[in-house]
Amino acid sequence: MSAFAHVTLRLAGRESLFDAVLNIIGMGMLIPMPLTWVWDVIIISLGWYLMPVMAVSHSLVQLWETAIEAVGFVALLRVRPISAAFLALAINVLYVAFAMVLVR
Repeated sequence: MSAFAHVTLRLAGRESLFDAVLNIIGMGMLIPMPLTWVWDVIIISLGWYLMPVMAVSHSLVQLWETAIEAVGFVALLRVRPISAAFLALAINVLYVAFAMVLVR
């Protein structure tokens, strides 16, 4: 996902520091992760492990991740907020598409 962000920024003519992009994507994935694990354990232990519940809850976490990444692009790489939001959204759409195929 970081490579996609880096190449997209470079093709758009923007300055892109690859280590900053790695940090942004890494923090976007790392910050929501503990809450997701705790939520999954609670859902499984209560017997509420249903695909609609998991899909909605994980979608909300994915939006949180998108917001963290967009803020990171704005703060560290000085990308315009709208462009940062679209880039973060594209990264997460790509991430979810790969995860649906590879993580089963």
